[in-house]
Parts: sequence; structure tokens; C-alpha cells
Amino acid sequence: MVLPLTFFDLRWLKFHPTERVMFYKLIKDSSLESFLSVILPKLELSLSVVLRHYLPLAGRLTWGSQDPRPSIVVSWNDYVSLTVAESDADFYRISGKGLRPETEIRSLVPEFPLSCDSPSVLSLQVTLFPNQGFCIGIAAHHSAMDGKTVVRFIKSWAHICKHGATDLPDDLSPFLDRTIINVPASLDAKIFELLTHFSEEKDSFRSLKLLPTKEISPDVVRVTLELTLENIEKLRERAKRESTRSHLELHLSTFVVANAYLWTCLVKTRGGDVNRPVRFMYAADFRNRLDPPVPEKYFGNCVFPIGCFGYKANVFLREDGFVNMVEILSDSVRSIGSQKIETICELYIDGTKNVKLGTQSGSITGSNQFGLYGSDFGWGKPCNSEIVSIDRNEAFSTSERRDKPGGVEDLGYGQSSLNSGIKGLVFLETVWKRVLLRGYPSSKVALRGHDANVYSLFANTRKFVFDRVTTCLKTCDVIDIRKCAEIEGKLCDFIELLTEELEVSVKVQRDEITGWFSKESLRDTVKSVMHKNSEIGSLVKRNHEKLKDTLVSLGLLSGYAEKFVDELENQVYDKN
Repeated sequence: MVLPLTFFDLRWLKFHPTERVMFYKLIKDSSLESFLSVILPKLELSLSVVLRHYLPLAGRLTWGSQDPRPSIVVSWNDYVSLTVAESDADFYRISGKGLRPETEIRSLVPEFPLSCDSPSVLSLQVTLFPNQGFCIGIAAHHSAMDGKTVVRFIKSWAHICKHGATDLPDDLSPFLDRTIINVPASLDAKIFELLTHFSEEKDSFRSLKLLPTKEISPDVVRVTLELTLENIEKLRERAKRESTRSHLELHLSTFVVANAYLWTCLVKTRGGDVNRPVRFMYAADFRNRLDPPVPEKYFGNCVFPIGCFGYKANVFLREDGFVNMVEILSDSVRSIGSQKIETICELYIDGTKNVKLGTQSGSITGSNQFGLYGSDFGWGKPCNSEIVSIDRNEAFSTSERRDKPGGVEDLGYGQSSLNSGIKGLVFLETVWKRVLLRGYPSSKVALRGHDANVYSLFANTRKFVFDRVTTCLKTCDVIDIRKCAEIEGKLCDFIELLTEELEVSVKVQRDEITGWFSKESLRDTVKSVMHKNSEIGSLVKRNHEKLKDTLVSLGLLSGYAEKFVDELENQVYDKN
């Protein structure tokens, strides 16, 4: 069997493999004996059946000396490598949403056998966590299939495993006809020229060696964030309210508003030179954008990278940074439907070749439309799914929510190093979930379970993490004082009373979407009170004097400080 690569495959020819891991919790039959006698045989048998439908996955990439482009070639003795492993790691932590070391996640995907002449298409790994669950790791050559094809293969494998079937329903049967891709042949040469431009082997035009990727540091950590349907709706309304355009001119999809918000957060987290160049990348699906349209079940790649080039960081650092990105991303998405693939290819190549040194780059992979959580092998739907390969290029991955419709459940972030990245992770956690900076500022703060787990990750190998976190908090881009009843108790109500009713304090304005306030907002509030000509400051001072006179005249201040401290301690420790 020979399956030639198309224009859409060629862009990913030397790209790093697509790596994904899916976690399945086992309620029963989770012992090693049960896994070896029941679960593993079912997975192996169903894999052999599904590969009859997805035969190219057992093949290898080759580029014959007389062929104009590479092909997937399947020979009678080809196979898919399946690794079986066992782990003593905490399944619930490693499959969770909190901070965890990247090295633990990466050990769950198979080593992808690389070859300059004939690399494999697919490798698999099944890892058991005894008495907890198991996971399936996938590594696929990106030029063989895009994310939609990978997910369709996983769903097909799961369907056969669960139902003991030999045939696939029509919507899962792959469409292998490559002649459906109607793209000018002249574009192939442009992609080959681009690949040569970035290749270290300029003279070896036909080499299938992948472009080098950075080493994964032991300090790399990963976190999964969440935007609910309610969050998305608030962001959408904010875009309508703040944009000078009519909302009818904006493409306010979940993809646009979620990633516009994500990108502005990333730019703010980076800090540094406000005039530095930045670019944002995403992959657009062309199945419904070509003439004729390509079937949804098409096997292979039918995506092409789209770039937002030519911007500086200050566009997104300002107060209107979010709405700026909404408009930019909205225009980009809308333009795909009106531009020819030749124009899109030219824009991408020009933008990529002209990227300046020091450019902050960001990209998004995955989709909240794949329906991956429907992949039930017979032991329930996955409790989590991760795109592991985002750590190769500091990308983000996105998927649908597992249990609730709408919104974006996962925005997984692979940070390049803990030393430079913990500030960014705290910032992003603060934006979405406000976990690491919760509680009223105090010299005594009770660590909750999640917080303790975060720090325990580095307890044995990173004794100095406290110094790093402390430095982060001192230089953080955002300060978040969250109303936490477990710590504040009635003190919160007392402060609200002083502010709103007695007007002896001033409230710092918070962002209505996230609930956090910026350094600028805090600065402006302090200035509004402390400036000698401030009407608000004068009012607060007068009210302070009135309150003090009232308390003194009634004798209420006698022993006040001692009673206040005692009551505050009771409020704190009674909760524990």
C-alpha cells in the first residue's frame, strides 16, 4: 500500500511527533493480574483489528529517488510498536489538573523511533498504575495525520475494544482517497523551500530527519486551567462592550474569545520590553474550506498554520489589550474563508521567514470540538487527556470540558523552566482559578490540600522552591486578595462595612471577569487617597476622625486591640 503525502502533510514533514496521553480510572479489576489477563489482551486484540481499517498507521515514511514527494508505504512485515509499562506514581495526581512535573507525563508516551530514511508512523504505550488506573500514550508522525485524524483513530480503537466489533460505523471509517485534496501543485515547492530554510542539512533535501527540538529541562512543570461556559459568555460580552466595532463585525466564537484572553495573559506574564515583537499561531482546518469539500473522516492532514504577525507587545499590554486581540483573531479567522490557499500559504511563509530575534511566540493546538472524552474502551470515558508534545515548543493545548457542555476545560501549559516560569504559572492560575494566591495576607496562612501538593512536587529535588515562590510573589504582575471565609471569617464583612457604609476606606477596582486587580489599579487607588488635594482622601480622613471620636466618647476602645486580636484568632482557628 502506498499513500502519497499531500500539500497539507508536507508542512509537518520535519515537525516533532504529535504526542498524547489519555488516563482511565479503574473502579474494579485494577490489579496487575487483572490488567495482564483481561485489559491488556482486549487492548491488543482490538488494536490489531482497528489497524486493518487504519492500515497506513502500520507503515513507514519513505521518499524514493524518483518520487516528487514522500509517501507512507505499508509492507507485509510492518507493524505498530506497543510498549507495556508499570508505574508506581500517584495516578490521581499525575492525571489531575494541578501543577505536576513534565518528566512524569513524558514518561507515559513511547519513545518515537526516528530515522532519516524511513521513520515509523505510529508508536503506542500502555501504562498500568496498579489498583488505580491505566493510560494510553500515543506518538504519531505529524506528517501522517492531524489532530482530528488522531482522535478519530482513538475513537475507532475504543469502539472495537468496547463492543468486540470487527467493523466500524461509517462516521469512524477513514477516507483514504488523496485525490480529494485540490491544491495547486506549485505550492509543494514553496513548502520544500521553507523546510530547507530552517533545516540544518541544507544539502540533504530529501532527508526525513526531524528538525531539532529543545531539551526538556527537569524543572519543566505543567498546569491545566479552565474557562467555564459562564466565563466564556462574560468574555464575549466584555468584547462586545469594549470594542468600537459592531458585534456583528466580530467573530466571537469560543475559540476567539478564549485564546484572545489566553494570549493577553501570556504577554503580560512575560513582562520585559513593551516594544518586543510578538506572534500568535494556530492551525486552521480546511476540510470545509476547499473546493470540493473534504470529508470530515479524511485520513491525514488537512490543517495549515495561520499566523498573527507584525505586532508588538504593547498592543496587548494596554487596558484594551484583550479586545485588541479579539479583533485581530476575529479578522484572522474570518479571512480564512475568503482567501485562497495560495494567499494563505504566502502570508505564512513570509511571516515565518521574517520573524525577528527576541520575538515572543505562542501557539495553540487541539480543539474543543474533537469530542475526545467519548473514547470509552469499555472501562468508562477518560478522566483526563493531555497533549504532551506542547512542551517541545511552549504551546498551549485546548479541549472540550469533560463533564459539562460549553467552555474550554483544558488549557495545558508546558513552561520552559521553573526558575523563569513559576511567576507565569502563578499568574495564569490566578487568572483562571486563583489558587496559589488565595487567602487574606497574613504571616500565618493555612495551606490547603491543593497548595500543599503544589509545593510537595519539588520537596525532594528543589529545596529552594520557597525562595523562588517568594521572589515571584514580590514581583508578581497581579495581586489577588480573595475572600476566603476559612481564613477571613467575619473580618471580611467588617472591612466591607468600613468601606461601603462608613466610608473610612476605599475599594480597589477588580476586573469583573477574573476578580483580580492589577498593580496599576492598586497604585491609582492609593494615589486617590493619599494625594493632598484628593476629595476622596479628605472624605476618608474626616470619616476616620468621626469614627475615632465616636469610639473614644463611648469608651469602646478600652481593651479594643486585645479583644480584636483574640476574636480574630478564634475566627481563624475555630475553622481548623
